[in-house]
Amino acid sequence: MQYARTRDFISEGLPAFGGRGEVEAFPLPPITLEQPWNLVPKLVRLAVIALVCVVAFKGIQALIAPPAQVSPERLERFEQQQAEQTALIRRLVAASEAKSLPGVEKAVGEAVTAAAAGAAQGDERLAKALELLKANKTAEAAELFHAVAAAKEARVKQDRRDAAAYRNLGAIAGLADPKRALDAYRKAIELNPDDIESLLWVAWIEKERGALASAETHFHRVLAVSTSDDQTWSKYWAELGLADIQAQRGNLPEALKSYRDGLAIIDRLAKADPGNAEWQRDLSVSFAKLAVVFRKAGNNTDALNALKEGRAIAERIARLSPDNAQWKKDLDWFDQQLAGQAQ
Repeated sequence: MQYARTRDFISEGLPAFGGRGEVEAFPLPPITLEQPWNLVPKLVRLAVIALVCVVAFKGIQALIAPPAQVSPERLERFEQQQAEQTALIRRLVAASEAKSLPGVEKAVGEAVTAAAAGAAQGDERLAKALELLKANKTAEAAELFHAVAAAKEARVKQDRRDAAAYRNLGAIAGLADPKRALDAYRKAIELNPDDIESLLWVAWIEKERGALASAETHFHRVLAVSTSDDQTWSKYWAELGLADIQAQRGNLPEALKSYRDGLAIIDRLAKADPGNAEWQRDLSVSFAKLAVVFRKAGNNTDALNALKEGRAIAERIARLSPDNAQWKKDLDWFDQQLAGQAQ
């Protein structure tokens, strides 16, 4: 059936032939290729391609170009500001009641840096607080830090993990008022229960004030939440705090265990970064703590060896930074203990 339809279609469409065996030629019309002269779309495409190439080339140039040079005057001004800020931090710590707390210079440094940054951004309260700190008026400066912290608290209700403002308040308040510092750090923990720095400071201040049970709980909390490598330093001070508590309770074997655990931690850190003077100082503190407990336990030989180890470290870092009053005091303490041990 399909064949029949095809046959009929062809027969109907073809002209009649003149006779059998004859072929009639039908010339085809010539094919001419007309090329349009509208060049605008092509030019637009070429322009776009050229623009992309230029942008890409400029971008590569920006990536490989050398960084802009900082003028010597600007660099000198920056270095002078850094030196002045470091001197201010050390002076505040040396004259404070908090100089024995772990990481106090770092904590006060963060607070002063935050105040300087806030002042540069136009915060008049922090600018005034910075001036008060320079004038040794820490209590008045703490009032302004409190105002900033309270204002931030209202804004961080949606993000409970921002406790930095109260940490800064605690660092400054702790220079003259440990009770107010303790309140500030507790507030920081309320905002962030896993804020390791605030937990550590709460524990340490509580230990210093004789609240040993609460301090012990907070030290154990520090150990529990200090899980990453960059929190090893906090674990060290938590072990030291727990050892101090056991020593105050008269449990010398447990105190020695915790002191040795702490010594093992800080020894690893100090060996990993010999140029870190703070860690070297912490290592000397561990030897000092061990020496005191060895002496209490009647082990004078180990006490003497620990004192010698600690003094060697204290002498080395005091020589590297002779303007650091705290390190000079550390060296004097070792000399006094060694003199007493020899008697």
